[in-house]
Amino acid sequence: PTKEPTKEPTKEPTKEPTKAPQIQGAEKAAPARPNIACGKGGRNNWILKFPDSWSDQRLHDLAKKFRTMDKYVGHPSQRGLSMLITWATQEELDAAIASIDGEGPVYIEQDQDLFAIPEAFFKEVEPFQQDKTISWGLDRIDNRGPLDGKYMMGGIDGGRGVHVYVLGTGIRTTHGQFGGRAIPTIEVLNSQVAECSSADPTCAWDEHGHGTHIAGTIGGSSYGVAQGAWLHSVKILADDGRGTFATFIQAIDWIIVKGDRPAIITAAVNGSLIAGESNAIKDAINKAIENNITVIVGAGNANT
Repeated sequence: PTKEPTKEPTKEPTKEPTKAPQIQGAEKAAPARPNIACGKGGRNNWILKFPDSWSDQRLHDLAKKFRTMDKYVGHPSQRGLSMLITWATQEELDAAIASIDGEGPVYIEQDQDLFAIPEAFFKEVEPFQQDKTISWGLDRIDNRGPLDGKYMMGGIDGGRGVHVYVLGTGIRTTHGQFGGRAIPTIEVLNSQVAECSSADPTCAWDEHGHGTHIAGTIGGSSYGVAQGAWLHSVKILADDGRGTFATFIQAIDWIIVKGDRPAIITAAVNGSLIAGESNAIKDAINKAIENNITVIVGAGNANT
């Protein structure tokens, strides 16, 4: 009798493994200066972005899986950022993500450094004299056509009622140029946001100078663009002018949830990487805009 050919066993289709979220930033070249966001006892600072459908409580539950106390939980239930920022080893990060039931992080970024504009970019200027004509910059702002040597948007009505949150090295709120309109607001120098008492000028104080310079441009009584605006000191850079993407993001989350309105966020900082490459920075700014907050950043400071 003819022998039946042996049948090959049917192979089950191979199941594709669940893809881990993309981790961004770790593959970048090291910055010229040591990165303060890396190398802490074998740990790095990570920014985890979750879907906006996540709640504050769900983020807090996940945060408990990380042993460190250096972590920040966003406030998606309050229209804030659906982000968790934490120090962790790669192994701790992998284990926490693997424990998530359901949809996990959209992406993960390694934190990076931010800096105030280097002092080399500043130039000496003449002391202000009351009899001088108005500055070219102010004259240009309020004239589309020929300059007239005047600034018609100045005075206490310029920007009155608007709350400008100045993200940087803090503000010397007692400076005479501000006339009591500069307010100590928050310090974000570690993984927690410290809220200031408005009566404590040492909180969010500027020992560097950069933040006070920016605040003067915005609302100083001599050369300020909006001389009636409230100026909120938001210290995200230390006295040496250094901070991280994480401190920037935490400040934006706080302003969205607790800040006064109408609000403007302004930041004049440089990054160890181009901040525009960071999805976390982009998402934080976009979330502020969704909440009707105008966001302004510096450009062209190094002829770029």
